Amino acid sequence: ADEVERLGLMIGDTVIVRRAGDVIPQIVSVVKSERPAEARPVAFATQCPVCDSDVERVEGEALLRCTAGLVCAAQRKEALKHFVSRRAMDIDGMGDKIIDQLVERELVKTPADLFRLNKEILTRLDRM
Repeated sequence: ADEVERLGLMIGDTVIVRRAGDVIPQIVSVVKSERPAEARPVAFATQCPVCDSDVERVEGEALLRCTAGLVCAAQRKEALKHFVSRRAMDIDGMGDKIIDQLVERELVKTPADLFRLNKEILTRLDRM
């Protein structure tokens, strides 16, 4: 957001890009003489597209973050995926698609809920 504002970047603009770091492109400048008449300002989200909660801008970072925490299904899925991953609890067979189903069916809301799952619940899930 800072860079968009600093450069005065608009949707439809022609930009000058350079390679920065290993492969990350960096917008160096906007070619304002090439700006089309239909160019419009960049509108940043104010609500989470998943749960409709407010989003906040993280100071010093180029991102917006949903403020809902585990109430947001998208954040809940990612937190659970991390929890079951090799770098955390290393739970075999608990992949992304299983986590997605558990959250979408509202069977799991917190990592602790994973330990309350039983065979009956798990056998009703689609195995992919």
